[in-house]
Amino acid sequence: VFSNELEVVDKTIPPGTICGLVYPTGKPAGVGFFNPKSLIAMRLLVQNTLDLPEGFVKDRLAAALEYRESLDISRACRICFGESDGLPGLVVDRYGDAVVVEILSAGMELLKGEITAALTDLLRPRGIFYKNTHQFRELEGIKSYEETAFGVMPEKAKITENGLDYWVPMAGAQKTGWYFDQRENRQALIPFFKGRKVMDLHTYLGAFAITAAKAGAEAVWGVDSSEKAIELAEENAALNKLDKKIIFRKEKAERILEAMEAGQLPETPDFILLDPPNIVRNKKHLPQAL
Repeated sequence: VFSNELEVVDKTIPPGTICGLVYPTGKPAGVGFFNPKSLIAMRLLVQNTLDLPEGFVKDRLAAALEYRESLDISRACRICFGESDGLPGLVVDRYGDAVVVEILSAGMELLKGEITAALTDLLRPRGIFYKNTHQFRELEGIKSYEETAFGVMPEKAKITENGLDYWVPMAGAQKTGWYFDQRENRQALIPFFKGRKVMDLHTYLGAFAITAAKAGAEAVWGVDSSEKAIELAEENAALNKLDKKIIFRKEKAERILEAMEAGQLPETPDFILLDPPNIVRNKKHLPQAL
């Protein structure tokens, strides 16, 4: 619920406080996290009632885990994805015995202890790491930080996706480490890679490039501006015995596209994968993407 949709905004209420919301008629609209400092003033936890069940955090995390278990992906997956799992502002990624958490709302920040306890009980992990550095936290009025809240985190964790193995860094990685939301996209593209010359721009840990090589692509190139990402991508290619089939290069994607347009590449790809980072965070940044 946006702040301009509220008839009264009490700015004395601390950000993240759980509050009730009612319609002008007095009918209950729901209960949620209230933040007078944010454009999103209310993040609903329940609708059409003013009763919020006790233990809702653990109950909803348990339901989210049960659903992933039904899909047979619970050991390496996004266990919780915010509003879609009834926990607005909470992202939980599981890498076997390691768990990475990202909190994006002031309300969830106040429940951090409860979140840690629930994850410890449900997942029995070796470690839980909070990577709370997203720019959205500034809009919520909460500070950025990183910390290991439980146990010991490994430097990297090994996961399996679509029959391929990957090492994923637990600290210093992009976002929470792995783009689990691209799992189905990588699988869906497998039939189209065979015999193609594939260019994977913004390759990061090499997932699309490695998938293409395994699927029988004639040639595969992986490009990323991060030297660390390229090193990890090469390690993942070797892990799957595909390092001889992929060329990784540290370079800006824009320069590769410009060189291709000018006919300056030694070979021209006929299949380009482009999964760029967030270039336009808001309207004022639009020119840099054009």
